Amino acid sequence: DAGGSSLPEASELAPRGKLVFWSGIVSLLCVPVFAELTGLPPYLAMLTGLGAMWTLTDIIHMGEEGEEGLKVPAALANLDTAGILFFLGILMSIGVLDKSG
Repeated sequence: DAGGSSLPEASELAPRGKLVFWSGIVSLLCVPVFAELTGLPPYLAMLTGLGAMWTLTDIIHMGEEGEEGLKVPAALANLDTAGILFFLGILMSIGVLDKSG
C-alpha cells in the first residue's frame, strides 16, 4: 500500500457488538411497520427503537464496573450539544412545514 492508509485494520466484532449492530438494523427496518400499525409518526417509531437499543446496551453492560464509558449516559456526555440542537431545529422546522402544507 503506497498511499499509507490511516484506517485501522478490520477486526472481528464481539458477539455482543454483533447483537447491538443487528438489533439496530432491525429497529430501523421496523420503523415503517411500527408507524403503519400504530398510526404514529415515523420519528416516534425511531425513538422507540432508540429506547429499545438503550435498554439492550444497559442490559448487556449490567454489572460491569470498569466499563462505565460504554453506557448511554457516558456517551451522551460526549455529544456536541450545539450540533444536536441544530438538527433538532431542522427536524422541527420540517415538521411545521409539513403540517402547514
